[in-house]
Amino acid sequence: MVNFKSIAGIVFFITSAIGDGTTFLDHDKPIEGYGAKSWLKEQIPFIDIPDEVLQSVYYYRWSVTQRHLRYGYPGHGYVMTEFTVPIGYESKLGGLSDAAGHQIYEGRWLRDPGPVEDFFRLWTRGGGNSNQYTHWILKSGLSHAEVTGDTDFLVEQLEGMKHVFEKWKGSYDENAGLYYFTPFYDAQEYSLPSYVWGDEDDLATGPLTYRPSLNAYMVANARAIATVADLAGESETSDNYTSIADDLEKAIMDHLWDPEQKFFVDVITPENPNLEPISGREEVGFYPFRFGIGLEPEYMDPTIDQLYDPEGFNTEFGPPTIETRNQYYHAEKPDDYC
Repeated sequence: MVNFKSIAGIVFFITSAIGDGTTFLDHDKPIEGYGAKSWLKEQIPFIDIPDEVLQSVYYYRWSVTQRHLRYGYPGHGYVMTEFTVPIGYESKLGGLSDAAGHQIYEGRWLRDPGPVEDFFRLWTRGGGNSNQYTHWILKSGLSHAEVTGDTDFLVEQLEGMKHVFEKWKGSYDENAGLYYFTPFYDAQEYSLPSYVWGDEDDLATGPLTYRPSLNAYMVANARAIATVADLAGESETSDNYTSIADDLEKAIMDHLWDPEQKFFVDVITPENPNLEPISGREEVGFYPFRFGIGLEPEYMDPTIDQLYDPEGFNTEFGPPTIETRNQYYHAEKPDDYC
């Protein structure tokens, strides 16, 4: 059974307690090739759709979630790792902020919300390094609560959410009204800004850049805080973060939308006082739309055209990180890089 309630203009879905659930779908065959079958049967929503490839990917994704869900220790609970083996640069207990938004967003459909709430708390209570990489953790936490209906948990995290957001002050340019970071720490190493900037000694990291991705994340995170502040009855906080989000969204439209390329693009910060946009469309130019930015037809239509253009992002194996017509599409990269 699913109930609904609306708070602060957001509809929250309240799921029933964990139990046997429905059994009219086959719960064995779709997961026969995976381990941890008992966990999958207890936790995930089962589907039956005509597209066999899409359905197989769906169950594969849940198997990935299971393999990356780890119990830390009492007092911390569960974490979701980006890698299945320990790596030297991971945050506390194996979490990494670049993957966390995706993991929380997918995990919102698990029948037991506890492990994902543990993981969200890793960031809001200070255990994880939340500005190691760019992220949309706060937005994903709100999305999780919209499914589970656990608004009390979300309100308890409000102060931590504000702390996570404010940690990015050091990467904010008041003159441009935008946040900046290197592509490497946007989880986009060997990106177009690296080749345009031309530092042959550090193509992986790239220059400090105003990116559509990071700034869209920050808009979404600010709006998430505003919504949670509404839930907590803190109207002043809500108004403050709504204003932050509005101003940042305007700066994105003013500086990162290129009317000539008709696309959201990077703007490299060094030696670029006029904020000239980079020449070349990248996959990060799609990111603002995911968070409700630029949904008007004059922005959406030309962007969608590029998605289906073979000289743009329409390739055999899905959209690449840069349009195929760009001179750096075939740029040399290390063979052992992900």
